[in-house]
Amino acid sequence: MKIKYLSGVLGIIAILVLIFFMNRNPVKNIAEMPKPESQTIQLQFGHNMPVDSAIHQASLKFAELVKTGTSGKITIQVSSGHELGSDEQMLEKLLMGELPILVIPTAKMATLYPPSQFLDLPFLFENEQEVYALMDGPVGKQYLKGLESKGLQCVTFWGNGFKQFIGNKSLNEPEAFKDLRVRTMKSNLIMDQFRQFGANPIPLEFSRVYEALRDGVVDAQENPLAAVKAMKFYEVEKHITLSNHAYLAYAFCFNQKKLKELAPEAQSALIFSAQDTTPLQRQWIEAGNQEDMKDLEQLGVIFHELDEANKMKFRKLAKPLWDSYQNVIGETLWQGLIPLMKNKHETGDQWIIALNADLSSFAASAGLAIKRGMELAIDEINDRGGVLGKKLGLLELDHVGIPARGQANVQQASVTPNVVAIMGGLHSGVIYSELPLIHELKIPYLVPWGASNLITDTNYKPSYVFRLSARDEYVAQFMASYAMKHYNRIGLILENTDWGRSNHESILAVMKKSGNSPASIEWFDRGNSNLEVQISRSAVANVDVLIMVANVVEGAAIINEIARRENSIPVLSHWGISGGDFFIKTRESLKKVSLKFIQTYSFVGPLKPEGEKLREHYLKKYNILNPGQIPSPVGTAHAYDLIWLLKQAMEQAGSAEPEKIRQALESMPAFEGVTTTFQPPFTPERHEALDSQSYIWTVYDAEGNMVPAIQQE
Repeated sequence: MKIKYLSGVLGIIAILVLIFFMNRNPVKNIAEMPKPESQTIQLQFGHNMPVDSAIHQASLKFAELVKTGTSGKITIQVSSGHELGSDEQMLEKLLMGELPILVIPTAKMATLYPPSQFLDLPFLFENEQEVYALMDGPVGKQYLKGLESKGLQCVTFWGNGFKQFIGNKSLNEPEAFKDLRVRTMKSNLIMDQFRQFGANPIPLEFSRVYEALRDGVVDAQENPLAAVKAMKFYEVEKHITLSNHAYLAYAFCFNQKKLKELAPEAQSALIFSAQDTTPLQRQWIEAGNQEDMKDLEQLGVIFHELDEANKMKFRKLAKPLWDSYQNVIGETLWQGLIPLMKNKHETGDQWIIALNADLSSFAASAGLAIKRGMELAIDEINDRGGVLGKKLGLLELDHVGIPARGQANVQQASVTPNVVAIMGGLHSGVIYSELPLIHELKIPYLVPWGASNLITDTNYKPSYVFRLSARDEYVAQFMASYAMKHYNRIGLILENTDWGRSNHESILAVMKKSGNSPASIEWFDRGNSNLEVQISRSAVANVDVLIMVANVVEGAAIINEIARRENSIPVLSHWGISGGDFFIKTRESLKKVSLKFIQTYSFVGPLKPEGEKLREHYLKKYNILNPGQIPSPVGTAHAYDLIWLLKQAMEQAGSAEPEKIRQALESMPAFEGVTTTFQPPFTPERHEALDSQSYIWTVYDAEGNMVPAIQQE
């Protein structure tokens, strides 16, 4: 009886338990359960500046962009000041993955990664444009990539502006630093900098600086105006010397592991949001500096200017420091800094010619050719004593084929002491974009490579642009006339840019005069390496020659596509293909395709005495055995002649003033150059040194040497 009763009770209890658990879980099927991927991910972001700073405002903008870019799936919690600890503590948290995102002064990363000190070299930069060009260019990218080995993915640079000297007296000469106790970051380079100036550096955390100044622990410091205002340093120090001696750069970094745990689209949203915020952050800090200066003046701060003479004193003291940190910074980054260093330390006794060309992108071969032509001429001129009592120097600026970078380089050259001219090269679009700035700044601009009619067909009066290079109008006449003489059905294939359209217009005009018109016209975009459709349409049009206006990448794609076909089409090309590794890309195809391309000069064959001398100098200086192996010979020959023309203009003017040089270039007598005999090189109405008779056909031989074509006509 008891057993039956117990069984019944247990049964009732089981039913009640089942009902209880069923009532606790109202989810009726798994489809209604919340999905993990729908949950919001919150990432913490730290920086060391107050909430009213440009860095904090940019951090909030970054958070907004991330939220929008991920449809709210990722939110950013921004912690300002030192809420999360000191810079060193936040960096440790970033490395451990406890803090996913950090914006930190590059100087504070020196212990982790010693090359971080490359931006702290004193008196290296003249202005923000120089800083941004370095940070956004190959040097900055190389530095950010180096941090990957430390478990970080750093994607851009923010900044807090130029640092100034701050103390209780003017600090506008090195002697003023003698025995001063100067607060610095915990950076060996920055501490060594002040030792060079005769001071005693004392490293202190940023959060402790106000107290240390107030209590007399330190006498002076360096900081941007934004930090002076935000941290109220003006209450304890009243003198600011506008030294602009170093830029306080910040690296925007993610913990690499934490970033890669996210979906690819989320990673992209975070990285692009950081990079997209960078221009705004820089605009805000630059605008803020102007406002900060006015506000600080009203708060009783006394500003002192650092004149050029004392700036040179500081630079001379800094030079040994630069040299001693070469191994710390590393050879790769150091090479990128050399042009700036030459600019700052060697311009006093030199006239500087700035080279603004593609030195590292797909047209680097052309940039190298121009550079070598300049170097060869500069060597010879300096061996003869220089110009107007000074030797010539070269400032290298790499625009990597980007118009904005080219414009920044022009701006940089304009503030460089003793710059007498700028030489540009290859990319007509980059040169054209620089023309407004060139004429605003009134700097002679020499063009050894760049064929667009628009470069010299401008409304600028007077014009500061002087070209010794091909001109599309003349090239078109040369190519179209030759094609009409030897072929019946002429096809065009052109790059869809101002350069291509300039050639298109000129070729049509030449053909129209003879009662002809192209059998086909094909266009392609820059960067397009699949030209099958365009070549197929040309073949359908039954063309028996193609006039090609292309650079290396697209030109190689065209030749390789033609070689794939049973019936090859001969090609007559503009010279854009000769500025890179075209032959390497087309070696096998050129065995099947007849290609001729225009040049204005060749180092192969009999030369004038001036040319023989240059060829000998080139082969010896650059250790080349075969003249046919000289890369992009037109760039070298044109640049060489332009430097000599510049020298003659300066001597004729008796001055290095840009306006007098411009006038002299327009009024020079005949000149025996390497490229040709100039009769004369320029006039007030004509800034073209070459004419329609200045071109030759060349071909690649079996070894890839550029050699003159044998013409029977």
